Amino acid sequence: MSEEQRKMLVALDISDITEIVIENAGTYAKILDLPIEFLHIENNKSQKQEALTKLTELAKNVNEKYGILPEITIKEGNIYTSISDYANQTRPILVMMGTHGLTGMQKIFGSKALKVIVGSSIPFWIVQDKPKNVELKNIIFPIDFTFESKEKLTIVKYLSHYFKFKVNIVTPNLKDQILRSKIKNNLIHVDKALTERELEYEIIIGADKGDMADAVTKVAESINADIIVITTTKHIAWNDYMFGAPEQRVIPNAAKIPVICVNPRTDLTKFASFR
Repeated sequence: MSEEQRKMLVALDISDITEIVIENAGTYAKILDLPIEFLHIENNKSQKQEALTKLTELAKNVNEKYGILPEITIKEGNIYTSISDYANQTRPILVMMGTHGLTGMQKIFGSKALKVIVGSSIPFWIVQDKPKNVELKNIIFPIDFTFESKEKLTIVKYLSHYFKFKVNIVTPNLKDQILRSKIKNNLIHVDKALTERELEYEIIIGADKGDMADAVTKVAESINADIIVITTTKHIAWNDYMFGAPEQRVIPNAAKIPVICVNPRTDLTKFASFR
């Protein structure tokens, strides 16, 4: 991850979930030894000073509690594009952001968090609750037959420098032999990467009928997972929001388990046939 700036970007909307996001950011930025930058999108010029005052106070609190004084950035724009655009420009290690889950009209028109995430080449760490287990010990890592399914290995290897965890690999239970062969090839690649990092792992075949989202959340809840690491749907479109991209059911999971989302790299598309 050498191209990235060594910092954590924290997207804040100054709402009732802000304290939760900040507690997660402060806790893990300290462990990962990362500086913090607060990012707030505000289009109402009359409210910018008020936002700055609130963010300054929050930054002071973070400094007092965690020994990290966050940088503060306030930008105008659309939250669905400006956060990911700024992340792509500044290249932090990761972006921390909160979600209220699927509530009200989001159940029809899709998760706000997902709409923010999909435009970024930077991993997003999405939280719904305060940290339950600071030491990450159990990670959920779904693997399917797609080429991009392996791309989230980079963030797992990065986290393994700071945590000693078990990787619980969830795979779909498919009958198609070609797809099963592709899953096997992906698992060989994952095995090599995790073995090199001396990480314990277990393969869990838990997705009957290919419903990976349901399998991932059920396994995560059953083992009391500390975090779920997923790859988002490639080339996501409006109908994915409307009719349910798999990650749209994982991100706002009922157990409020944090989810790290990694977007597929478009520059690897030409290699997709070599799964």
